[in-house]
Amino acid sequence: EVEPQAEKDRELREVRRLLWLSLGMGIPLGAVLAVLGSAQMTRRTLRALADIVRSASELDPDRLGQRIPSQEHDDLEIRRLVAALNHMLERLDLAVTGLRRFTHDAAHELRTPLAVLMSRLEIALRQPRDSMALRTTLEDSLEELASLQRLVDALLLLARSDAGELSASRQPVVLLRLLSEIASLYEAIASEWQLTLHIDCDPALSLVTDKVLLGRAVANLLDNACKFSFPGGTVWLCATRQPDDGGVTITVADSGCGVPASEEEQVFARFYRCPNHRSPTPGFGLGLSLTREFVTALCGTVTLRGRSGGGTEVEICLPRQA
Repeated sequence: EVEPQAEKDRELREVRRLLWLSLGMGIPLGAVLAVLGSAQMTRRTLRALADIVRSASELDPDRLGQRIPSQEHDDLEIRRLVAALNHMLERLDLAVTGLRRFTHDAAHELRTPLAVLMSRLEIALRQPRDSMALRTTLEDSLEELASLQRLVDALLLLARSDAGELSASRQPVVLLRLLSEIASLYEAIASEWQLTLHIDCDPALSLVTDKVLLGRAVANLLDNACKFSFPGGTVWLCATRQPDDGGVTITVADSGCGVPASEEEQVFARFYRCPNHRSPTPGFGLGLSLTREFVTALCGTVTLRGRSGGGTEVEICLPRQA
């Protein structure tokens, strides 16, 4: 306060001069540094994008197992982009591989009955035959055609499921009535193989689900249980209420040869059949695959495991309202 006013004005002018000098030098220098930094970051980003484009252009449809490499020094956004692209490539690889395997297996399954049918008809046309022999040939040919029709129907169902067109309706279903209707369809087969069909279900047990899809799923399991059971065995159809969420568990069990523990998940693959089941038992290896598709459409799960006393047990778990 005792400092003269002139000295104060001089110091204030000096501060203003230094401030303007700092601004005059700092703003251009900051702008230059910002431009250089932005150019460096842009160059690095463009270089990373160029590497991604080059790696993507080198991808081959026959080698979808390739992945776009990611560098640790790349920006977080670039690494996230590479991770998303690699995840997309992984899904494409699984889809294309599954489609190729499905096409190969379908062609293999169709080739055998077509070859048998063609050879049978060629022999019938080549050699003179009486009416009874021709009738037998036609009946055998019709059986082969019926088998082909079942295979084509199964393939169409799988194609609809892959396309997301396997829709499910909702209606109350009384499980004891449904299980009894399905079991009645296999009474002749069970009687031929001397099998006992045992149904265990509360008459009041019901749930809201699609009756057709659930019926086809249970029918596939019952068909497998009858085919792979030993003569004189027992096939169980059970339905119980789940205590935790009020859902329903449907169990189909048999007393057959069972499935090895190492193949309990593989049997759900399309066209897969256990080595000890291939030759003596007819079928295409699509029953369990279709069953899983049906149950998945009903928002449920299906699991397979071996029984302690021998045989196989398949369990369908469905929510209270699918």
